[in-house]
Amino acid sequence: MSILTMPDVPIGKVNFKLIPRNTVFESELSGDIQVSPLPGDRWSAVLTVTNLMGREALLWTAFLARLGGRRGRFWLSPPGARTPMGTALGAGRVAGANQTGDTLITSNWTPDQSELLIPGDYFQVGNELKKVVEHVPTNGAGEATIVFTPIIRRSPADLASIITTNPAFVAMLADDNQAAWDVQGARIYASSVACIEALDL
Repeated sequence: MSILTMPDVPIGKVNFKLIPRNTVFESELSGDIQVSPLPGDRWSAVLTVTNLMGREALLWTAFLARLGGRRGRFWLSPPGARTPMGTALGAGRVAGANQTGDTLITSNWTPDQSELLIPGDYFQVGNELKKVVEHVPTNGAGEATIVFTPIIRRSPADLASIITTNPAFVAMLADDNQAAWDVQGARIYASSVACIEALDL
């Protein structure tokens, strides 16, 4: 399955969030609540475009139609994540295979950076988007341990690239009714499209 690239049209508004999966048990006797995490946390977004005309309108509507509802997959970057706030110098790589959980050991960064990444920065490894939750320095050998959310779904290969510029995840439409648009005066297009992270890739 090919992963499409969104057309370069102005997105007026993005509602972006991480949807956690938990199982919740509430005691009928005491009212105590126990919450246990489940795998499958996923990113979600609602993309709103307004006042599209001409070429941009055609590109956007063709993209939505080509997805074929929930069949299609496309790359989606979170808003404001084009570059990290940390220094992010070097070409980071995964250091060791079979890593899982919410911590990743990496190498190949420029040594001795006090803030390689900071809480709130995003990065991509494989097809997965992660959000940094602790300050990340590098040591004298250019190594760094990154703590993030959500947890790794598929263990990345040793030496896999850590992408900090324009990180993205693989998205799909939330349902088969999202590929719709409003047209005002036969020339001005607008739409609001809900999508979620595709966990099958």
